Amino acid sequence: HANCLLDSSFRESRIDEGSRFEALDRVGFLFSYLADKDLFQKYYSKLLSHRIIQLVSVSDEAEERMLDNMRRTSGYEYTSKLQRMLVDKSLSRDLQ
Repeated sequence: HANCLLDSSFRESRIDEGSRFEALDRVGFLFSYLADKDLFQKYYSKLLSHRIIQLVSVSDEAEERMLDNMRRTSGYEYTSKLQRMLVDKSLSRDLQ
């Protein structure tokens, strides 16, 4: 569900920013109840890399919001790789 909200090629992503942030906060709330967070991270990382490479992410702010929700639940170490992917994306964009 989070990927549908963050990938601009999905119909679900065509909502206003406030509604998207509310939905991402609900996803973050559900994330806190997941038993296997490592499996979620594996799939989220794969989908994030796809969104970055294909340039289909709805916004950097939305991606950051989702990472903040995960960081609150699982800590900085859990999201460090994902955060690094977003930093690399912004550095690459700045170099172009």
